[in-house]
Amino acid sequence: MIDSNTVAVVVAAITTLGGGWQFLSNRRLAKSNDEKDQRLADLEKHKVESQAYERARAHYDAIIDDLMKHVEWLKQELADTKNENERLRSRIEALEKTIEALRNASVIVIEGDKK
Repeated sequence: MIDSNTVAVVVAAITTLGGGWQFLSNRRLAKSNDEKDQRLADLEKHKVESQAYERARAHYDAIIDDLMKHVEWLKQELADTKNENERLRSRIEALEKTIEALRNASVIVIEGDKK
């Protein structure tokens, strides 16, 4: 039979091995938990950065839309101004023709009075 000293040594060895195994298991678990925590922190950071990007992108898109609307308004103003300029040019030409006709008519009247 096995004496009590041998049993005590075997029990002590098993306890030591079990404790060592538990220590290694706890270290691995702690390292795994740390890695998970880091991944969760990285995901949260990425989420926050993505939300900030989305807000900035929406703001940027709104600014671009406003600028495009302003450009369209300016194009319309330019077209209206061109139309107004053409209309005014036509009126000026008509007035110049009228003035020239009046000058010619007054020359004819003045020359007619001389005879």
